[in-house]
Amino acid sequence: MLEGKSKREAMGISPEVWEQDFDVINAVIQQHYKDTPLDEALKIVRQNHQHMLTKLDAMTESDLLLPFQHFHPDVDEDEPIIWWAIIATYDHFQEHMPWIKAIAEQ
Repeated sequence: MLEGKSKREAMGISPEVWEQDFDVINAVIQQHYKDTPLDEALKIVRQNHQHMLTKLDAMTESDLLLPFQHFHPDVDEDEPIIWWAIIATYDHFQEHMPWIKAIAEQ
């Protein structure tokens, strides 16, 4: 979102899938990564995390309070960009933690 990509584009989801519910979207993402070795998956997560931190570190407090639609004028969402950063990171990670642990223990 901080690079001008839609959430759908950033996740590599087709418009047809994006129009469906979260379970369908999550299933497509899971299918895409299901055969990724754990060490490679962790590398991807760490690289994405570092990339996001670099982007956020370059922003001012005022930047972080800009509404989502400032970055994506075609979207009718006015929550501050910092809210999106929170729900897309640690809040969402916590939601998926039980599944992540189950997969890692296999």
